[in-house]
This record gives sequence, structure tokens and C-alpha cells, in this order.
Amino acid sequence: MGKMTNKPAGWWTTHPTLLLASVFGLSGGNRDGLGDFISIRNNLDYFKEMGITGYKIPSVGKFGDDYKWTGIVLQDWYDVDPHYGTMEDFVSLMKACEEKDIKIVMMTVPEYVGWQHPDYLAAKEARDKGLDDLRIQWFEWKDDGTVLTCWDRPGPDVSNPDYMDAYLKHLGFWMDKGIAGWDADAVMTWHNINLETVRKFTSYIVQRGGLVCPENMVLLNDVTKYGGFNCATGYLKTEFYNELKAIVEHKVTYIREALKEREILIGLGMLPYQEFGGPSSMS
Repeated sequence: MGKMTNKPAGWWTTHPTLLLASVFGLSGGNRDGLGDFISIRNNLDYFKEMGITGYKIPSVGKFGDDYKWTGIVLQDWYDVDPHYGTMEDFVSLMKACEEKDIKIVMMTVPEYVGWQHPDYLAAKEARDKGLDDLRIQWFEWKDDGTVLTCWDRPGPDVSNPDYMDAYLKHLGFWMDKGIAGWDADAVMTWHNINLETVRKFTSYIVQRGGLVCPENMVLLNDVTKYGGFNCATGYLKTEFYNELKAIVEHKVTYIREALKEREILIGLGMLPYQEFGGPSSMS
């Protein structure tokens, strides 16, 4: 594919610097030693002074007692986790971000749900009792009643239209509250992934003016290359995290390769962007 002939459009073209950290990564507004929505809001001016134009967090959803991966294993798609604060605190944060023109991007994880997620529990109960429930078909069940997992969590079939419609509906819920973009987690691990599903996923976000990028390996797989993502970091994000170090250490070859990757991304219609920071957790 050739280079783009038109300048990319979207808020991400004017907000290219994303700070990556968990909500817990900032000192807590309630002084319990953990970051929360209040602490993010209290630091927005500091971010602006540093030149940070976007703040990317793994998730704000309810994760219950599943602390792994900084709370991205959701037990509820439609509520914030009380560790972070209340929904009112979140809405207040989003209003402050809008006033200061700071964008919030969140990780989205279609490839699994928590063991206590209401839709998984409903599907399991309906299957066990022989009831009719479309959510049963969201999952692949074994003869012993157990479910196919992804990273040791229930792994839905992303090619199931009913599942994807439900998943996209919850993304819209958060976008209506101000979330400006999504980082799609480990796309190639989605159960029964296909190009049509990925394009449906990305189109839903893009049509709402949102950023949507694959977590990594965008140039290594056709389903991520041509899936409709409008931003990306190239091969692996860890490679892009090292660009500043490469410049300081005069790693000319490394820098040249990174620039080639950017040219490819632009040719595919994706804006290359740089992230700083790493997700910190409760541990």
C-alpha cells in the first residue's frame, strides 16, 4: 500500500504524547496510599506542564478480588471499581479532562471476562439448567461443563455477533462518559478472531471519533494490519519505549528501523504515536 495522500484527521494528531500508568500509579486522593480518580484529577495541571496530552489507563471497571494485570479482568462492564472511587468521581474526572483538553484512553479486553462477570454466570446457569439464553453461545463449553479459557479466564467467542454487539454496547457506554480511545489488548489471542470481527470492532469506535490501536504486533499480522486501527506503535510497544534511549545512545540503525516502521504505519492509514511510562500496580 502507498503513502497516505491526505493528512490524518482526529484528536490524536494533536495529542500525540500519551502517559501510560494505572490509576493506582498516583498517590491517592483519599490518602490510602493508592491512586484513584481524585488523584488523577489533582495532577492534571502537572501533566499539562509536562506536555502530556493524553493519559492511558488499563481500566476503571470493577475487578473485584482479581488484582492481576492491574485490574483489567472485569467482573462488571458498567461500573467503576470502588478501589478507584465512585462513578461520580469518574464523571468529575472526565469533566475536568474535557476542560483541560486532556484525553483519556483505556485498555479494552474482549478476549476474556472475569469469573464473576454477570454474563458469564448467567450463561453457565442457563446451560446447567437447560434454559434458553443467547449468552450460552458466547462461550465454548467442554463435556464436563467447564469453559474454554483465555489467560485462565472465561474466553468468549469474538466471532459470535451477539457477544460482540454486547461488548461494543459497553464500549459506547464509556465513550458517552468521555473515554476518547481504546487500546485493544492482545488482539491475536481473541478466540475465533477474524478480519470481519476486528473491522466491526474498530469501525464502531472510529465512527464515534475515537482512537483505536492494537496492543502490539500490528505489522506482524494481517488481521491487525488491515483491521481498521487508526493508530499504532509498530511491531512491539517495548521497541518503541526504547526510542529515547536509542537517541541518547546514538543507536543509528535502531532509529532508522523505527522510522521505517512509522512510514509503513502511515501508509496503512495509522498515526504512529509514542507512549511514556509503564503501568504500575497495587503490588
